[in-house]
Amino acid sequence: MLFRKLEFTNPLAYKGPNILISRKIIMAKYHISLSGKPADCGATSRECPRKGTTHYTTFKEAQEAATMLKEMQKAAAEKKASAGEKAFVHDEQYRNIKKMPALFVIDRQKHIATTELNEKASWIFEEPSRATIKRDGTSITVAEDGTIYARRMVKKGKKAPAGFIPAETDSYTGHTFGLEPVHQSGFAKNFAEAAEGRTLTPGTYELCGPKINGNPEGLTSHQLMEHGGDEATEIPDMRTVDKAQAYKMLENVFSQYKSRGIEGVVWWGTDGKRTKLRVKDFFGDPNRR
Repeated sequence: MLFRKLEFTNPLAYKGPNILISRKIIMAKYHISLSGKPADCGATSRECPRKGTTHYTTFKEAQEAATMLKEMQKAAAEKKASAGEKAFVHDEQYRNIKKMPALFVIDRQKHIATTELNEKASWIFEEPSRATIKRDGTSITVAEDGTIYARRMVKKGKKAPAGFIPAETDSYTGHTFGLEPVHQSGFAKNFAEAAEGRTLTPGTYELCGPKINGNPEGLTSHQLMEHGGDEATEIPDMRTVDKAQAYKMLENVFSQYKSRGIEGVVWWGTDGKRTKLRVKDFFGDPNRR
């Protein structure tokens, strides 16, 4: 397959993927993946499934473009921060606003996990990680300045409440996730009960109890539990697990969690990466209509 060399100064200028030569469609070889890294397109006789993405004829071009794109995104974030806006998406203390990738690819039609590993989460089979219990409540963030927020989802087309701080929009549903001051949220009274007499340090917590998400753990009062505080002792070091056997092994463990009302597990990496897996990813959500 012959590829034509493309000359350009703007890595985002060429919007391929098709190059017309002598009435034959020649496919560009590389594109930038969703993770921001150069990747082999693999489309040589068909159209690339990532329509609208930038394509390049050499790996070096794609690599240079990925680097430039990363620098542009960083510069945009710094500009936003310097304008007096909080760059929540890039701030470690607000990491729990954003959705974590699931360990397995989720079937969006059936709303359950497939046996296919999610490439964004497969790092747990190669790198050290710590598995902790994920509880079924609502996330609370205590900022460095002492301001306390509750996690909030604003559905597509709906107006955000006053003081809402957006973090990310789900590309599939169109819903936006972010923060709102806890005192104006629907969890204000529950939070006040759980926080009474406590000095909360900056960080993120899960608010659980009788009036939150059906109280699957059967708690008798509302409680604040620090994220990452409870080890999931039933989960082995994933570096010792055969990828082909991971689904079945975890399905057995999660059947136990289901009976205990536990939502799932979060794996924490040494460099801030996280991934999750929920009970309903295996067994479905009984509350979904």
